[in-house]
Amino acid sequence: MHTATESRGYSSADTIAVVIGTGGIYDDAESGIALWDAQPPWHITDYRSNSGAHSFYCGTETGDEPFQYPDSTDASLTVANPVLLTENPILTFWHFYETEYNYDSCFVEVSTDDGATWQRLLAFNGPSQGWKFASADLSAYGEVGDPILVRFRFNSDRGVHDHGWFVDDVEIGPERVAYLGAGDVFPKVGAPGDTFTFSVIYASPGGTLPLSATVYVDGTGYEMTDAEGTATAGRKFSCRIPLGSGVHSFYFEVNSASGTFRYPQSETLQGPFVVEPLYSYDFGTSDGGFTTESFDFYQDWEWGTPTFGPSSVPYGANCWGTQLASNYHDSSQSRLKSPEITIPADGDAAYLVILHWYRMQAADIPRKHDGANVKISVDGGAPFVVFPQKGYQGNASQYNRFIPYQPIFGDTLHDFWHQDCFNLTPWIGHNIRIYFDFGSSSRNTEAGWYINTAKVFNILPSDIETENTAQVPQGLVINAAPNPFNSACRIDAPQGAKVSIYDIRGRKVCEFPQNDGKTAELIWSPGKDVPAGIYLIKATLQSRTATARVIYLK
Repeated sequence: MHTATESRGYSSADTIAVVIGTGGIYDDAESGIALWDAQPPWHITDYRSNSGAHSFYCGTETGDEPFQYPDSTDASLTVANPVLLTENPILTFWHFYETEYNYDSCFVEVSTDDGATWQRLLAFNGPSQGWKFASADLSAYGEVGDPILVRFRFNSDRGVHDHGWFVDDVEIGPERVAYLGAGDVFPKVGAPGDTFTFSVIYASPGGTLPLSATVYVDGTGYEMTDAEGTATAGRKFSCRIPLGSGVHSFYFEVNSASGTFRYPQSETLQGPFVVEPLYSYDFGTSDGGFTTESFDFYQDWEWGTPTFGPSSVPYGANCWGTQLASNYHDSSQSRLKSPEITIPADGDAAYLVILHWYRMQAADIPRKHDGANVKISVDGGAPFVVFPQKGYQGNASQYNRFIPYQPIFGDTLHDFWHQDCFNLTPWIGHNIRIYFDFGSSSRNTEAGWYINTAKVFNILPSDIETENTAQVPQGLVINAAPNPFNSACRIDAPQGAKVSIYDIRGRKVCEFPQNDGKTAELIWSPGKDVPAGIYLIKATLQSRTATARVIYLK
């Protein structure tokens, strides 16, 4: 298992989980699972996260099908102690899920009788296709000071399994004006001159509209003009930027009528990594040494110049495709296999990026008859599915003759050349093969799946800036009490730390002189012009950072 920064691919400010007095909770999964009762397979992972480097994950990371949940799962992640309701109480969190549509589900539930009975707040299933914001009004479940329990419950049947449920940045407290999350760059790695998509989601349960959004890459601001979604559910802003060699850094600002919000609240995110690939397969000029494998029915993979499907290819004149001059066959069982690839043991992160085009039999729901996925085998073992950065689009139906029930790409909406990125970091130091598997049902066909390039990137330690790594610093802890408070808050700061306080929009409201003596008590007494709300206390010592959140009540 690699560290958080290794699998995420970029760094951010370290945080610690803090119980907000007895009136609320906030946990970003960066300090362990002590605030929760976690039934297996719930645990903390560094494979995906919304902020920092970790999230809570219902799934397994090892075995024959790693990073999938087991069949017949019924497991909950429950707050370990009752949480007292605040004024205007709301539950918010960010999550990424990929489950069997209509069968395996993610439930959020609340109890007002210490767990004797549970009431459902939210339910999700199918593919989220990225990190999403979720919220639930808790005002109907008691008065201020009443105790509740909240749990994230995952339930699956015994027939089909998928990627699972990732949950991050769980907060119970007074409703905020807005929340920012899902700030990311896609793909996480690339070659010099590639174009990268930066995106962030602004959510306002109260409906405060965003006015504009900007991403700052290496200090330069770029307006994010592409926007989709509503403010209440989450409005996603994005823009595309070509970048040269190097390790880049970025952060986001979103403006609304209520002010400017920053993500992350302080520091920057690291990425993308723009380096030369370790392996580069340009199918425009060569078949790359890839081979096909035949099964009982049709094997459709061909290499050459397409005269059907895509009108052209981005690089060279050729590509691999499931039939280059016609639709793929009914009952296709098509596998394309790479040569053996060694991911060096000295790497800190590894990724596969493919450039592909596909159009498959249409389906209005995430259960699709025809589809494709990417697999790897490790050290000569059996192939298993690996998951793209944005997730798959659903599951193959039982009528797929090659990969029934498996997670797949599959629709008629991606018939343009685009990239997908796969995290291979867990298999650093191993030999792998890549498999492109395509299967169809016994009737109705389409143009198929075409692949123009496949690149494997190995990120070395020298490529990663370690100044702001997302590991919880040893010995760097801050405490604040009372919490919540209404006049003054005592902050215990470590020796030599610089302590600053920020509001939820990332604006600095207070800064203490650097403490060069032993651990000291700092007193924060907000002025009359400081509004009630949630504040971030940040302690910085050399290159290490830790934060805690407090609630100021007037």
